[in-house]
Amino acid sequence: MSDNDPDMLVDLMAVSSDFEGEVIVQSLEAEGIPAWVFSAVGRTLGPLVGATMPIRVQVRRCDVELAREALKRDREESVDLDWDQVDLGDPEETAQLRGMSARDRVIARMAALVLILVGVLMIVAALRNLP
Repeated sequence: MSDNDPDMLVDLMAVSSDFEGEVIVQSLEAEGIPAWVFSAVGRTLGPLVGATMPIRVQVRRCDVELAREALKRDREESVDLDWDQVDLGDPEETAQLRGMSARDRVIARMAALVLILVGVLMIVAALRNLP
């Protein structure tokens, strides 16, 4: 394979997270441009190597310009949300616990943790009794 091979994979960009890379790949593939994320190191070591070994998004050499144009279009067409203006609602637990005193909330959470711990211990005991 020569350095001018149009099907040779080349770096399009480096990103800081596996999620970001996957979003870019999905965006490019929706435009019909094959793309790949190379992030095994990122998945294994996460933020420890993000600065020194970035996660790479690659495309075929012949698709580099198409990919750049597609990403530019996506950015121009995207909607920027002001998350301070978005009402995400209250999680169900928060709504249920809102009327309780701080002491009662702590007791309710501790009771839930005890139930979870008992469940885990029962599972462990059942697994130990397997033949």
